[in-house]
Amino acid sequence: MGALRIELKSIGHCLRDSLLFCLPNDWLARTFLRPQVLKLMGAKIGTRTNISRVRIIGSCRNIRIGKNTFINSQTFFHAGGKITLGDNVVIGFQVALITGSHEIGPTNRRCGKLFREDINIENGVWIAARVLIGPGVTIGEGSVVAAGAVVMRSMPANSLIGGVPAKVIKKLE
Repeated sequence: MGALRIELKSIGHCLRDSLLFCLPNDWLARTFLRPQVLKLMGAKIGTRTNISRVRIIGSCRNIRIGKNTFINSQTFFHAGGKITLGDNVVIGFQVALITGSHEIGPTNRRCGKLFREDINIENGVWIAARVLIGPGVTIGEGSVVAAGAVVMRSMPANSLIGGVPAKVIKKLE
């Protein structure tokens, strides 16, 4: 019975991924069809949210998206932990939100025990293209994350954030 449950879950994920990625990237798909597919799979999504082609690993039940939020093409959600996007958030092209990683193991196998931590993107944040946000990160309200940044620790509100590893570049008014 357990193997059948796993197989049905895999089939459900394949259907979800096909619908999310293969739908056209037009207004109807971004504003209605993709949000509805995600809602049917357990995600909580606010009004006036626009979702382009995305990829999801993990459970849609772990995804919360506020109202008037825009998610650009090829955004990757690793939703083993919770991912919360506030209201009026803009996510750029090819952003990766990754809730899981591994502890550093002993010398014979450095990839140690898996852990998951939630990601929280607060209201009004703009995350530019090709940013990676790691487990346990909160991006404070009104912040901007520059393209290509690797954010592995939480960042304060109203900040311009950039670099590898990411740091606060300056405070924003």
